[in-house]
Amino acid sequence: QARPRARRPAPCMPPSAVRFGPPQRRTTQRRHRSSAAASPSSLGAARLICDLGCLPLWGCLQACRSSNRPVIMSIRHSGRRVAPASAPLAALLVLLLLLCPMAALCSRAAPRAGSVGAKGSDGVLVRPNPSGRLQPGGGLNAATSDGGADDDEEEEENAGESDPAGTDDYDPWDQDFCFGKAYRKKTLKAIKDMPYIGLFDDLKDNFRFEASGHVIAKGSSWVVFDNMRTIGKVDLHFNFNNPNSKLLTEEGMEDRESQFEGLAYSASTDTFIIVRESWNSDEGRLIGKTEEVKMDDKKGTFKVIRNCTIDFEFEDENKGFEGIYYFERDGKRLFMGLCESNYCKTIIGKEPPGLDRGHGRLVVAELQEDDGVCEWKTQKVIDIPKKAKFLDYSAIAFHGYMGESVAITSQEDAAVWVGVFDWESLEFDGDGDVWHFPRNEHCEKLYCNVEGIQFLDGQRVALTSDKSKSIQPHSCMQKDQSFHVMALPKLLP
Repeated sequence: QARPRARRPAPCMPPSAVRFGPPQRRTTQRRHRSSAAASPSSLGAARLICDLGCLPLWGCLQACRSSNRPVIMSIRHSGRRVAPASAPLAALLVLLLLLCPMAALCSRAAPRAGSVGAKGSDGVLVRPNPSGRLQPGGGLNAATSDGGADDDEEEEENAGESDPAGTDDYDPWDQDFCFGKAYRKKTLKAIKDMPYIGLFDDLKDNFRFEASGHVIAKGSSWVVFDNMRTIGKVDLHFNFNNPNSKLLTEEGMEDRESQFEGLAYSASTDTFIIVRESWNSDEGRLIGKTEEVKMDDKKGTFKVIRNCTIDFEFEDENKGFEGIYYFERDGKRLFMGLCESNYCKTIIGKEPPGLDRGHGRLVVAELQEDDGVCEWKTQKVIDIPKKAKFLDYSAIAFHGYMGESVAITSQEDAAVWVGVFDWESLEFDGDGDVWHFPRNEHCEKLYCNVEGIQFLDGQRVALTSDKSKSIQPHSCMQKDQSFHVMALPKLLP
């Protein structure tokens, strides 16, 4: 059975008057009635004013003024449409038009876009936008007023005054965040998404690509997968079935799980450093571990040169290091390890510290060797600014080698924190800002499993996504196991 069509309301009819149902037969009754029979219209007008309220009334009057037809309000009363032809009602309409400036002032005092609105008869959430008109919840960007581009420029200039995104009261984790002006100012723009199963010419019988860390080096993007001991080399055009994109394997180890989480490149040795999430040492300690590997692009293989432990202990087996950044200074080889959980602590138990938002940690370690045994010795633990109020931390990247602009991503929050890092003191400088990955029309997260990030330039980043989990919403499956290119909301230095 076909779904009944929605009846188109008159220009001045409130959205709540839209009803679904079979079209009513037209009657031969005269539309204009005598003044004596106009009392239902007066009642309907009063009901209209009460139902619409101040802010929607302004939008209704605007619609009436922009209509090419005469200003005649169609009002529902007892299931009938009647035209307000009486003199008292006409005077009432004139009075309402005179009160338009007052209605405009009232619209400024009304709730901002992004506040919870009412549902229309079709079940779609209706929210007032800055222009005073009612806007369906499906629209992610607030509509501009009749001024068009000029109003948009004015919004940008006054962002700090009139937009919650420019104040300390702005809550990026509010589920109504998508329906305000903050969405477009705090959200990355998706440029390209390509599943890994479509990137490589030879898949080597793989169909699961649980991508984690990646790094851009030697003119390509290199990515590791935590479900297999395979490293992907991706052409920076990110094309489908590109022969320049290939999978490099370790001979005899292709079927083993890797626990690879982060990847970095050492230009001085032309080797790659891979960090494993955690490793049980012979002493029974749960610590980190790195593997330094050499790529053989011609053969399509890689070889492990050496394994080095990290003298930093974890409490959970699957909540260790999630990202890595390698750098050299004063002849020393160092790396930063990004802990996945808050405080680098457990997420198990009653009120676990690992789930206490806003307490991310970076571990700085120096490579030391003694009698052929290598170990990364912890030098410092750095607090990530509390503005990065994430439930977890999945990747870290700097814009340029030891650049000041830094980005840290979160899987659970589908967001990225961007700030400034001082390399002299090895501390963050300032609070930074939180930006979100794009969402769908229902404000549901799409990029739920981002585990790698790299800067392409000051305005674009490349990201990798792991496989979505069975406990996550089905919307997370759309972008999982993929490579992404996104534009940042603003240019970074």
